[in-house]
Amino acid sequence: QQFADVFLQLVPYLKLYGDYCLNYDSNLADLIELQENKEEIDAFVKECEANPKLNNFISFFLILPVQRIPRYRLLFEQLLKFTPQSHADYEQLDTTLDKIQQVADHVNSYQGNDRRMFEASKKITGYDGQIVIPSRKYIRSGCIKKISSKATQERMVYLFSDMIIYCIPKKEPYQCRGSIPLDSSTWLKDIPDNSKIKFCFQIVAKKKTYTFVCNSSEEKQKWIK
Repeated sequence: QQFADVFLQLVPYLKLYGDYCLNYDSNLADLIELQENKEEIDAFVKECEANPKLNNFISFFLILPVQRIPRYRLLFEQLLKFTPQSHADYEQLDTTLDKIQQVADHVNSYQGNDRRMFEASKKITGYDGQIVIPSRKYIRSGCIKKISSKATQERMVYLFSDMIIYCIPKKEPYQCRGSIPLDSSTWLKDIPDNSKIKFCFQIVAKKKTYTFVCNSSEEKQKWIK
């Protein structure tokens, strides 16, 4: 068994780094805040950092897992570079490098999507449910008009892969006014421009039809594509 064979078995577990990388900034901010507000924690951290065996700041160790996957990628790039193609491990090294790159892309994508999900969840109040779940993807958000039988109102709309949340856009956090599930029973209806209304589309759900109006044709295309 070659080195790459062994490492290849561990590659799927590297995706777990996504959670850590996602929370690194907030964890570091929490540590700084705790040190500023809790004398006993600040004293403990400084005592640890003064230990010759540690020989570094706590923040240095916090960032090490963030750097792990890029370092694995660099390692296998160098191994592949200096391994002859005739070597028994060459093909598996090449495969491992490709898998590590896929993990890196996954972590980057995971971080980007989940960061936007967390940011959106912090800006919404009054939603009766959990916004951040693993299977959900953030797509876009923006202020557009919602038309009902009673009135036409500006709404801050959040589009996710499986639902829409619309809120009152006066101030953050935005008060949730409702949500629309996007499942097999829900479909999008494009409304052609006419003399009465432009840049309009509808979400036809199981029990209700929701009408939205954008500010331009370009904006509408971003919502319905």
